Amino acid sequence: TPRSRNDLRLGMTTEVRGTAITLDGAGASVATASSIVFSSELQGTVDSVDATANRLVVLGQGVDVSPATVLDGLSGGLSTLTVGDGVEIYGFFDVTTARYRATRIERKTGVPDFKLRGAVSNLDSVAKAFNIGTQRISYAAVAGDVPATLANGDFVRLRLQSAQIGGVWIVS
Repeated sequence: TPRSRNDLRLGMTTEVRGTAITLDGAGASVATASSIVFSSELQGTVDSVDATANRLVVLGQGVDVSPATVLDGLSGGLSTLTVGDGVEIYGFFDVTTARYRATRIERKTGVPDFKLRGAVSNLDSVAKAFNIGTQRISYAAVAGDVPATLANGDFVRLRLQSAQIGGVWIVS
């Protein structure tokens, strides 16, 4: 969904797409951006929060919070979050800890859909299911948008229904 540059906020993660980097006549590196994409890693409801340890869990995924993390709508810090609150998390997945490092957390009211981004594991292409972290994901209801080459280790971005069915998240 196209968004305005006015929507970009401190702590959001970005991806700049553009031309190859070249040298100009003065020897400076230059490139031309064609687009800037910004999107969150997680959007859903809080499963648990530990303000003392600066950690929370969203959609079964561990999230570490540092003093540099921007907390939008959380003037009292993590202690103002409770289980079931809607949040959107920007940051990076840390493969060494298998947790996300949050760069920005926004409180959300009425989260319309859940978003999850992560690495595929335990892929079962017959049952059309896999894991992201410890969470089981079913893509059986998705028609046409699944790459034939989907494999363990692939990094995917998903929109999920807002409730699990039988302990499984359903890709919408």
